[in-house]
Order: sequence, then C-alpha cells, then structure tokens
Amino acid sequence: MGNSYTFNTADYEEVLVEAGLDKPLAKESGAFFGLYAMASTATAWIGPLAIGYFTYLTGTQQGGFAPVVLFFVAGLIGLAFVKRSDAASV
Repeated sequence: MGNSYTFNTADYEEVLVEAGLDKPLAKESGAFFGLYAMASTATAWIGPLAIGYFTYLTGTQQGGFAPVVLFFVAGLIGLAFVKRSDAASV
C-alpha cells in the first residue's frame, strides 16, 4: 500500500504527460489525483459493504461474491467508452 501510494503522489504528473496529455492539463494533476484518491477511499468501504450485504441477502458466501463479478463487468463496460490514444503503446 505504501509503495503504490508513494508512486501515485510522486509520479502522477509524469504519467499523465507520458500518456499524451499536454503540459497545461498535466499541471491539473492535483485534481486528477484528488479524484483518484477519493475513488480509492470509496472503494475501500463500498466493496466490503456490498459483499457483506449480498452475503446477508443470500445467506451464502458464494452469493456474497456476486458484487465482485458485477463490479468487474461494470468496469469492462466502462472501459468500452475510453478513447484510445494514438501514442505509442508501452
């Protein structure tokens, strides 16, 4: 956890520039990082809450796994709307 957090805070602007964003937009990386940090904090309690709720509803741990599958499917659907960059792939 600590290593990934350090990477995110120290190199986030550089990653945005390498991804093809121009420098003025990359200067707003603080806003992007704030959104990233808020999303990671929200998922720290939304995931376990959803798993606990589905486990309670179904009465089984297998039923509690359903939100994990749903979150992955929602993520894949969300990726379908991401525009591809013409930058060279890494």
